[in-house]
Amino acid sequence: IWGPPGTGKTKTISVLLWLMREMKRGTLVCAPTNLAIKQVASRFLKLIQENSVDARCLGDVLMIGNKQRMCVDGDLKEIYLHDRVRKLLGCFAPLTGWKHHLSSLSDFFENGYSQYLQHLQDNQEGDTPSFFSYSRKRFAIIYMDLRRCFKELLLHVPKSSILEVNYNNILSLLEMLEEFNRMFEWRYIGDEIKEVFLYSNDEPDHTNSSVITLGKTRIKCLEKLNTLLSCLKLPLISSKRTIRDFCIESASIVFCTVSSSTKVITNKKLELLVVDESAQLKECETLVPLRLWT
Repeated sequence: IWGPPGTGKTKTISVLLWLMREMKRGTLVCAPTNLAIKQVASRFLKLIQENSVDARCLGDVLMIGNKQRMCVDGDLKEIYLHDRVRKLLGCFAPLTGWKHHLSSLSDFFENGYSQYLQHLQDNQEGDTPSFFSYSRKRFAIIYMDLRRCFKELLLHVPKSSILEVNYNNILSLLEMLEEFNRMFEWRYIGDEIKEVFLYSNDEPDHTNSSVITLGKTRIKCLEKLNTLLSCLKLPLISSKRTIRDFCIESASIVFCTVSSSTKVITNKKLELLVVDESAQLKECETLVPLRLWT
């Protein structure tokens, strides 16, 4: 693409990249300098935010570069490899990650009242909160951790790794949990909260409509939780290097300098190479990213 400065060469490239993403074609984007690759990545992100239906799903977009030299800030942190690995480290942890959050909430919805009784038995000499107070506090803790974890996953993991059906189930679950949390704040339910956790679809309608609504929402949430526990197949790892490799291999739009392009050799999705500011490169330097297809 030839033209004087300011005539739209980088903007044209960003539109091309947006189209490649929509067509699900893996693309490697290179430039001679960190500043140049940050500029084209920033243009591309702005285009996504303006034109994509789901602008908060960026797991398939990745920018690679030296942490000290790139000085990444603002929206670019959402696609920068170093920041992505740091955020996914907690979500993928075997003992405290996404599966732990799903299991904890599923167990709470299934056995909330028996957990309360066990809590009273273990703390006979301490405070004895009501089941309403105990359950609301317990749910708030588990729910906030789960929501934080899955919002990070939806942003930083590609849909292709989550799978479309799981992606939709996660969105549906978060909506139902938000509704359950809102209704859980109703103080006038009080002692009847026990009946919410013991409610089943086979029981006759309760006199309190709030108990029925909360009970049915709990059952629907429990079904979604168990579905995700059996169907969602995301990594459970605590190694930064392994998470880094996962991010590189699963990305379909990768930004990096030509000298850093050797780091994406494990990505088998890449089909197209785009080099911005290529006139500033020696011809032999372009062989570094081109070697990915040899």
